[in-house]
Amino acid sequence: MIIVTRPKPWAEPLCDKLKSAQIQYRYLPAARLEKTDYKPPKNFGGITLFLSQSGVLFAPDALDFEMVFAVGPKTAQAVENKYTCDCYQPRPGHYSVSGLLEDPYFIRQMEANSVLHIIGGMHSDVSRFDSLNTKVVMHRVYEMIPIAHQVNGIPQQGEIWFTSQKLMQLFFEYYILTLNEKNLLSYDIVVPTMMCQEQAVALGFKGHIEVVSDPRDESFIAHYQVKHRSK
Repeated sequence: MIIVTRPKPWAEPLCDKLKSAQIQYRYLPAARLEKTDYKPPKNFGGITLFLSQSGVLFAPDALDFEMVFAVGPKTAQAVENKYTCDCYQPRPGHYSVSGLLEDPYFIRQMEANSVLHIIGGMHSDVSRFDSLNTKVVMHRVYEMIPIAHQVNGIPQQGEIWFTSQKLMQLFFEYYILTLNEKNLLSYDIVVPTMMCQEQAVALGFKGHIEVVSDPRDESFIAHYQVKHRSK
């Protein structure tokens, strides 16, 4: 049993894939997405970085970039589909902000540019970019809003998939603290980064916590199938 926690725009495609793979799932959303009153600048000189698919979804349609980066393949594909431009992403196995900051090509481009525009959410933490000798401009185009989801019985065991630290925090606050569904703490956890893994431990999740560094739906599903085929 997979617990899907993503907001609706990204949960529905995943649920369809789980259904096609004949994997049982339960949808327990951690948040809903809401557009902010963001007003874009006239131009994006320098480098632009998209932190998530949600950033792409809520960014204005007409933006002109000099060079665009994304933290992973799903976000990069969303950028290319929306803006019809090339979008660079870190090498496989390094799909994260940390991976990008260690990427030789990204580092070279940052050394040659004076401004980094980052497009993300109200919760996005950009402190890790402080190490760059570059002006960082944050564009917060959406917000994650806590959700009150009706729950009719939660399975005693399963596997929770989280794609960000913010989703994990909101899920924990609502389902475990507010609804007192403490059995969720014993679930196995699958996350895309070591930072998410550390947060899961800090929050008190006691099941097996695994990092699947490729955040694509197909990678999470393949990982689940291999793990359960071996049992």
